Amino acid sequence: MDNNKRLETILKIREIRNKIANLDVSLEEKEVLKRSLNLYEDNLDYDIARENNNIIEFQEQGIESNQNQVLVPLEENTSRYKEYATLKKLDLGDIIDLVISKISKIDVLDEKEKELILISLKNYCIYLNELEIKRKHYEEDYGDEYKEVLK
Repeated sequence: MDNNKRLETILKIREIRNKIANLDVSLEEKEVLKRSLNLYEDNLDYDIARENNNIIEFQEQGIESNQNQVLVPLEENTSRYKEYATLKKLDLGDIIDLVISKISKIDVLDEKEKELILISLKNYCIYLNELEIKRKHYEEDYGDEYKEVLK
């Protein structure tokens, strides 16, 4: 995906995030949607920054690139930071399954928005799985010291 496509996707994610408050889903499901969309947007933003850095490095070395730098506009809306619910004690897997089952029935979203939500949820699941693996490794490596830190 090139930077222009990434930017289009980021702008679409922002539109979706603005619609979350009006969706007929639970607070926990809204929170999972928001967090998955935020993670997806962050990853796309990092990819754009990496590409921009590569372009700058090429220019500094006198090498012409056929790509232009893409600037991601700041988001004026604060919906990204709105907290719908706390998810500490909830089973995220069950909530994600519920969201996935409800996505196709939501009329407020078009097909492209539904597709982006599903992609973001997939990435969020991968991220949560990686966090769980790291947690297990830390627990194995540090044992009781790690458990004390978590308290």
